[in-house]
Amino acid sequence: MESVCMTLNPNEDESPDKICQFQDTQLNTLFSENYIPVNCRSSLEGVWQFAYQNRFRFTGECNNPEAQIKSCQTAGTQFLITNQKFNITYKKCPGMTGTFDGVVEYSCLGDWFVDKNHFFAVANTKESRKDEKYRCFLKNRDDDLYIGVSITAECNTLQT
Repeated sequence: MESVCMTLNPNEDESPDKICQFQDTQLNTLFSENYIPVNCRSSLEGVWQFAYQNRFRFTGECNNPEAQIKSCQTAGTQFLITNQKFNITYKKCPGMTGTFDGVVEYSCLGDWFVDKNHFFAVANTKESRKDEKYRCFLKNRDDDLYIGVSITAECNTLQT
C-alpha cells in the first residue's frame, strides 16, 4: 500500500478528498507480512530474455542469453495459483565480477499506476529477512523494453 503517514483526529473525515490533499508529499511503502498473493497478469505475463545492470555491484550491462523472466501459467495447473508468481533467472556474465547465477521467485502483491508509470509490489518467496523480502518493480507504459527493480522495499525511489 502506498500512503502518506498521517494522523486524523477522532472526529475528522476520512474521505478520499481529505487524504488526497497530500498528493505531493513523500509516500511510504507498506507491506503486509501476512500477504495474500494476487494474479500477476496485469503486471507481467510471458517469457523474456533480459540483460541487467546493478550500479552498486558492477559496471556495465550483463547480457547472458540464458537470463530469463518467466511469468506464465503451467499447463494443467490451476489458473489463479500459478499466475500469482513469477521467476527471474539471473545468469553470470564472464569477466564481470558481481554478476551471478540464481533464480528468484516472487509473489505478486498488487500493482498501481502513477501517470505512465506502472508499479507492482512483490515478495521474494524464498527470503525470510524482512528488509530483503519485499521489492517494487516499475514499467513505463511508453517503453516495454525496460523494467526497474528497487534494491530496497521502497517504491518511491524508482524511476524509468
